[in-house]
Amino acid sequence: SDSSAPGSLPPEGASFLSATPAQWSVEEVCRFISSLQGCEELAAQFLSQEIDGQALLLLREDHLISTMNIKLGPALKICKLQSQNLDFRNLNCVISASSF
Repeated sequence: SDSSAPGSLPPEGASFLSATPAQWSVEEVCRFISSLQGCEELAAQFLSQEIDGQALLLLREDHLISTMNIKLGPALKICKLQSQNLDFRNLNCVISASSF
């Protein structure tokens, strides 16, 4: 049951971020990563690698696993969101569906 209007931010989760991920700063990317269940501890790696919104949208699974040494589970969650272009209308259900 998706009650949010198209283009609107979810009532919780990443609602503190702007709706345009490509314009996120490194700090906003870190806040977004921190908001993902199971990925809270990864924000520091995104900060040290200076991953801003544009870089986040370009990341691939092999970057996350090989270069950033992120475990497969969290990397897959991040890539799933990224493959959906960080569509905020789907953010809550994606996070819920990827929770084990």
